[in-house]
Amino acid sequence: MNLITRYIIALTNLYGILHKDKVIEIYNLQNSDTISNITINKKTVVIDDIIIKEDVLNDKLVYIYKDYFAHEALVVYKDHENLLSHQKGKPYYVPAKNELLKYEDDFYFEMTLEYKKLVKYIKSKIVMNNDILAENICNEIQFYTQSSASFTEIFKVFERNNILLKDLQQAQEVSSLITQLSNNTRIWENNGHTPNEISKLMGKSRLRPLPVENPSTFFNDNKTGRNDPCPCGSGKKYKNCCLNKDDILQ
Repeated sequence: MNLITRYIIALTNLYGILHKDKVIEIYNLQNSDTISNITINKKTVVIDDIIIKEDVLNDKLVYIYKDYFAHEALVVYKDHENLLSHQKGKPYYVPAKNELLKYEDDFYFEMTLEYKKLVKYIKSKIVMNNDILAENICNEIQFYTQSSASFTEIFKVFERNNILLKDLQQAQEVSSLITQLSNNTRIWENNGHTPNEISKLMGKSRLRPLPVENPSTFFNDNKTGRNDPCPCGSGKKYKNCCLNKDDILQ
């Protein structure tokens, strides 16, 4: 795959949506073999003398929207204009070339300290050291924070994994960790900047507040009986699974 196509894919994953002229600007900033023009047609993208078929981009979750390249998620939710309005007037975060091209992988993100704290908490307190499940849950949460989803939408990740948080305290602890993650995640609305970074750059708070939704929706307010299915989702009875672990943690 040629380098300019890789740039289009990586930049779309980093920003969610960007104008063709921004692609030219960033590519030329980091490469000596500069490009002068990108023409977007119905089924092809012409970059000087290079022709890229739209299907090639679609296979990498990149779609054409007017004179923009947009992530598939925006196509699904028809959210192009809303995202563009949030991005307007904000500076772009442009990482070094080697770091930027890592975003060619749709699943890539910076592994922040806040992300590691969330993984550690979910692994030890919620899924009882199930490494794979903890990582899968946190990866999904990471994607939702990147696209500025609501806390209600983020907490549905637990529901889809058949997990109920233990009590109000645990729901609040998870909310706090997700808030910290969100404020240190590179998000589309900020043209790749984290909320912490954009607040410093633009001189006013753009941090994500703690959720206002009622957290009781996301935990089981009823005491789990010894013979009930364990709330961790293991399929075992509570007395044969997490009962003793919960007693130790309390």
